[in-house]
Amino acid sequence: EEYNKIWTARRSSMGACAKLKPNVTTDDVIVPRKNLEALVLGIRNICEKYNLDVCMVGHVGDGSVHPQIPIDYSDKDEYRRFKLAKNEIYARHGRQFVTQRIADYFNSKSWYQGTVDPDTFDAQQSSIFNEYEMANIMKIDERMAQLG
Repeated sequence: EEYNKIWTARRSSMGACAKLKPNVTTDDVIVPRKNLEALVLGIRNICEKYNLDVCMVGHVGDGSVHPQIPIDYSDKDEYRRFKLAKNEIYARHGRQFVTQRIADYFNSKSWYQGTVDPDTFDAQQSSIFNEYEMANIMKIDERMAQLG
């Protein structure tokens, strides 16, 4: 019975999150269990930095967290902040940006060192990112393609 209650609560989380904004973007982020604290704090910090709400659920026993970001896709500023949050993953690994607005944004950050041109970076992603980052990037890219 406790198992069913836990699963009911987890399944209900999307509906609860959807009450905050008209849309919810979710992901399945997987890390070794020893890295769960850093993952949750990292997700929270990035969302706070870009003024995005986040609801997190998951099955942490296998290192899986599902950040659910309530968002209004018709709010251009909010969608812009969401895209910047996504691109920060690449920026933290030194990717340069072609889109001038994104390049200007990250070039203004003291921590950013854009050292890898986009074509090289994209061709070498499997050697730049670990398997968990690659899985997360693929999920984000799939969702961004769905959104247009």
